[in-house]
Amino acid sequence: MINKRLTSIIGISSLLSILFLLSSYRNSDTIVRVTAGIEQSSSVQVTIQKTIPTNGQSNGSITLRVVKGVAPLTLTVFSTHSNIKNIPFSGSYTLSNLPSGDYLLVITDATKAFVSEQVTL
Repeated sequence: MINKRLTSIIGISSLLSILFLLSSYRNSDTIVRVTAGIEQSSSVQVTIQKTIPTNGQSNGSITLRVVKGVAPLTLTVFSTHSNIKNIPFSGSYTLSNLPSGDYLLVITDATKAFVSEQVTL
């Protein structure tokens, strides 16, 4: 059972990494359409707002607000600028001091439902 779950997690991470590399990114300041889940009754919904860095500085930010999901939540950040980060949080979270670049955010709740969104700063 554990090996099956680990294989599923590795498979999902690999798929998300491939999607991250192959996708075209949106440039809107606020992304609201973010709903996904393993089952229809178990889903995660978030809103994402971003601040674009100015003049090549690392002063950008991405703010997540959970609309629906079961705590505890985990934010996994894939970035062209840093190693993969797993961040536990609840309610809202802000990634700050970010340089321009592409970010893939995966939010997972306690039921293992997840949502992913790509953000370009």
